[in-house]
Amino acid sequence: MDGGVLACACAGGLSAAALLLRGVPFRARHPVTLSPAEAGFLRGGPRSAAGAALESLADAGRVEPHPAGGARRTYGTQGQLPDPLERAVYSALHDRLGPRALRHRPEVRRALPALVRRLAVAGLVPGRVRWVAVRLALAGVGMLAVARWAHGETRPWVLAVLGAAVALAAVVWMRPRRTVTGSRALRGHTRAASGFREAAPDSAGSGGAAYLAWYSDHDRPGYGAGFGEAGSGAMDSSGSWSGSD
Repeated sequence: MDGGVLACACAGGLSAAALLLRGVPFRARHPVTLSPAEAGFLRGGPRSAAGAALESLADAGRVEPHPAGGARRTYGTQGQLPDPLERAVYSALHDRLGPRALRHRPEVRRALPALVRRLAVAGLVPGRVRWVAVRLALAGVGMLAVARWAHGETRPWVLAVLGAAVALAAVVWMRPRRTVTGSRALRGHTRAASGFREAAPDSAGSGGAAYLAWYSDHDRPGYGAGFGEAGSGAMDSSGSWSGSD
């Protein structure tokens, strides 16, 4: 078989395999109610999960912005935290920290794999083996394109097909780690957040922004940006934390 045709076929097969491995399952294995940290992970990965846990702790009055940036514990609060990642984040706050530094603390790094396993069991994210297979398939697409280019391929249609496959692989590589079911669960969580905000508008922004409303307002990576790594951590006139990340 012609080398260019074979490369295009292999690139297409690897891309299809990566999409399939990344997307299944298409139905939840059991009913799921997302915690703040779980929704944060589905939306933006480990850093977002840590930031979501930090914001939820702020909403509960457990942490507050530090005047010099980052977050610190509030003392005098009682009661056990139900979410394992929130417990890890709270334990890690021996000194002022922001979301970027929090995700690298030993307590948080130990808690994150357990969160991923819970999501994988529910069918919301690919398991570890499947996720590694997705990454290898996507890397293989790029390696095929480079190999064909190094071999001296000049036919425009072959280069166009391989270029499109590489572009698709790059997009899939950068997308958050979640299945079709995980995306559906996150959309449901966001809709519930919007309803909560409309039903109780005064709660958003009190004590650190009620976490359900907060998810709708911060639909992007970098949760917990109010607890910046440096700079001001004061509360602005709208009741939201200000600061730089």
